[in-house]
Amino acid sequence: MEYLPTKIPRKALEDLSFKLIPPETPEDTTISLIISIDDKNINIREFGAFLTYLDWIYGKFQPKGIYSYSHVRNYQLSLTKIKKGSIELEFSNTLANSNALIICLIWFILKFLPSFIKQLTSVLKDTATTVKEFEDIKFIRLKRKILREIFRRDSKLKKLDNKRINQFAKFLDKFSEIEKKEKQAAIRFSNNNIIKIEIRIENKGKT
Repeated sequence: MEYLPTKIPRKALEDLSFKLIPPETPEDTTISLIISIDDKNINIREFGAFLTYLDWIYGKFQPKGIYSYSHVRNYQLSLTKIKKGSIELEFSNTLANSNALIICLIWFILKFLPSFIKQLTSVLKDTATTVKEFEDIKFIRLKRKILREIFRRDSKLKKLDNKRINQFAKFLDKFSEIEKKEKQAAIRFSNNNIIKIEIRIENKGKT
């Protein structure tokens, strides 16, 4: 995936996808990204920003780039279904489709980026330090340290070796630097309204 914002080895991407989707899974299996939302006191502007950010992430992973993606409606992300109750947004594709890997990467970003931004902001507030006051290398080390701690607490990622953890920390850090102002409302919505983000696997012929 040369179009990713930072280089990450193909093997690392496979390691992530295998943590979410067992390698023996049949290719006709449906892979779904499920985003469960607390439907109380939803800020419409923030909800809209979250959906726009989700669409932007998906577009960034397309081989022809986000500009081409934004001009071809048939390539654009669409909801498979919306369930009532606490709102569930569902995006699905078969494992044989390359979008299954993209679903895993979107899960990764949406699951960890909001808590990373929240913890980083808290650390800066507690130390009464602004980003500008940090030396570049020290700020990078602080961010990577926070990310490694977040990953180590996750049941799916905690068993990855240090090399992989560092690669994923670098990858997510790059996404934290992209479109900073535009994603603030989306991050607030994630922290305030997202209940759960998960990958569901449904095999044909099984109930």
